[in-house]
Amino acid sequence: MALKTTRSFVKRVRSCFFGQERLADPLHIGQYALLSMQVVTTPLSLARDLWRYGEDDLVVAALVLSAEQVADIGARAGALMLDPDTANAIWPGLPRQGFLLIAALEVLAGSARPAKRSRRRAEKAMPVNLVASEAARWADPMLAEVTRVVDERNRRRI
Repeated sequence: MALKTTRSFVKRVRSCFFGQERLADPLHIGQYALLSMQVVTTPLSLARDLWRYGEDDLVVAALVLSAEQVADIGARAGALMLDPDTANAIWPGLPRQGFLLIAALEVLAGSARPAKRSRRRAEKAMPVNLVASEAARWADPMLAEVTRVVDERNRRRI
């Protein structure tokens, strides 16, 4: 998933806050703006993605990450999403979850690298401790905790 400068991307950029002021003029293709992006996820969701891409040895480590560590991974994933050339240099042809996986591997494995598998494993083969419905993942208390950490960091930046 490479980010492209399209009308929809420009509209999303225009709707972002920069400091406490909203951009007065619409951005045009070719203009630049300082952006930051944050991916908000949970240890369970990280562990599920790591398992899907063959990183079985990191699943347990992902499950015990703190909200601060998950927020750090999300910040790195957001930075990679805004710099797809760097992400593609690390993992050529990276999948949609690749940005988040690279960031998680940096923290958990100590290096930025592609995952062991380039294609996802089938969901039906997922270990029982990782199986959770979408509703259960949205209700995960760690999601609220990671969101709180990200919101607090954003307040400090303003």
